[in-house]
Amino acid sequence: PARPVLPPGIPEFFLEARGGAGALVYRPSVFGSCRLHYVNAKVALDTWETHTLLAPLDPDAKEAAIDWSQATAFEGDPPALGREPSAGARFAALPAVAARPASFEAWKKSFAANAYQEKSVSLFRCPPLKAVSHPGESERDFRVRLSQSAKEARDAEVDKLRKRYAPKLTTLEDQRRRAEERVAREQADFQRSAVDTALSVGSTILGALLGNKVASVSNLGRARTATRSASRSVKERGDIASAQAELASVEQKIADLSAEFDEETKRVEGTIDPATLAIETIDVRPRKGDITIGTVALVWCPFATGADGMPAPAY
Repeated sequence: PARPVLPPGIPEFFLEARGGAGALVYRPSVFGSCRLHYVNAKVALDTWETHTLLAPLDPDAKEAAIDWSQATAFEGDPPALGREPSAGARFAALPAVAARPASFEAWKKSFAANAYQEKSVSLFRCPPLKAVSHPGESERDFRVRLSQSAKEARDAEVDKLRKRYAPKLTTLEDQRRRAEERVAREQADFQRSAVDTALSVGSTILGALLGNKVASVSNLGRARTATRSASRSVKERGDIASAQAELASVEQKIADLSAEFDEETKRVEGTIDPATLAIETIDVRPRKGDITIGTVALVWCPFATGADGMPAPAY
C-alpha cells in the first residue's frame, strides 16, 4: 500500500485524480510523449504533431517489453503530470523491471520505433482540383470544403469556354445583323418597285382609254416601262428569298454554336461535381530523423472502486 521508493534517474509522475473519486489506488503505467514531423513536398505537407501514449505495466512483467500498439492515446494536448500523489492513496505493486533505469532507455527506443511505424498521417487528395485535406480532416469535411473549390473551378472553366466561344458568336451576330439589314433593304426595294409597276400599268391603261395618236405613242413607252418594272419586281422578289435564306443560315449557325457551348458547359460541370470527384488516400510517415522524444516516465494512474464494486480509472 505504500508508495514505492525508486532509484535515482527514474522519472516519476502522477495523473491528477478527479474530484470526489473516493479512495484511490495508483497503478503503474509507462507514459510516452514525442514530437513527430510530417513532410511531403508533393502535397505541400510540413507539420509537427504531439504523440502521447499511456501503457499499463503488467505486475508480473520480467522484461522491458511494452506493446505500445495496445496503449491508450491522448488526443490533443497531453495530460498534466503532477509530482505528488493524492493524500491517503494506496499503491499497486510495481514490477521490478520498472525500477531499472535501463528499462526506460529501452522503452524510449521502442516508443520511437512504434511512433514511426504506426503513427502515420492519412490525407485525402483530389487530383482534379489539386486539393489536399488537412491533417485530421475527415473525408466528409474534406468533401464539404471541396464544394466551394469545385464551384470556383467550374466557374473558371466556364469562363474559359465563354472567352473561347465569344469571338465566334460575335462574328455570327455581325453576320446576322448584316443579313437582317439586307432582308429589310430587299423588301424595301421590292415595295418601291411594286408601286412603280402599279403606277406604270395604271398610266398605260389610262392612255389607252384616251384613244388619240399621241396617247398611243405614250402608251407604248408606258407599257415598256411597266414591263421593265414588273421584271424588276420578280427579280427583287428572288433577292428577298435569297437574303432570307442567308439570314436563316446564319441563325442556324448561331443556334448550333449555342448548343455546342451548352454541351461543353454540361461536360465541365459533370467532371467537377463534388459528389463524384475521385479522392485518393495518402499515408505519410513521420520523418524518422526528426522524432523528438519528450518524456518517457513512470506514471501512476489513480483508480477508484465504482458502484459495481469494480475499480475504474479516476483520471
